[in-house]
Amino acid sequence: MRAHRLAGLVALSLLPIAVPAPAAAAISGERYAYLKAVDPKTRTVTFDVVTWFWGAAATKACREDGQEIPDMEWCNDYYYRNPDTKLHTARVAAKAVVLAVSPRDARRFVPVPLARLRSGPITLRFRDGVVIRVAEVFVP
Repeated sequence: MRAHRLAGLVALSLLPIAVPAPAAAAISGERYAYLKAVDPKTRTVTFDVVTWFWGAAATKACREDGQEIPDMEWCNDYYYRNPDTKLHTARVAAKAVVLAVSPRDARRFVPVPLARLRSGPITLRFRDGVVIRVAEVFVP
């Protein structure tokens, strides 16, 4: 809605206005993403937000997207959609929890320095646009 001044009167218009794409600061809650880069010096991560599916929901989403269902984990155990490949960069809080998949047991996570994270699927938890938790997602 826009307000227009006409001879001292205010008129409201329902004409559409351009709304910019949300910045990383506007992202909140927990999101699945694909980590693209980590800058430990500035404590920032660059990522692409994705929609993640597990189990039966993964198979259903694959079918909806016209994917062939292979005899492997992709589309059976997990699947993700990435309709918007826009990259976001967000600051990682100094006391953020940073977790990697354990090299000894893929069902467990181990705390690691931010610089240890590598490109791949992750979950990010935000508070006021700042990352307070980042964890790798295990995919076979």
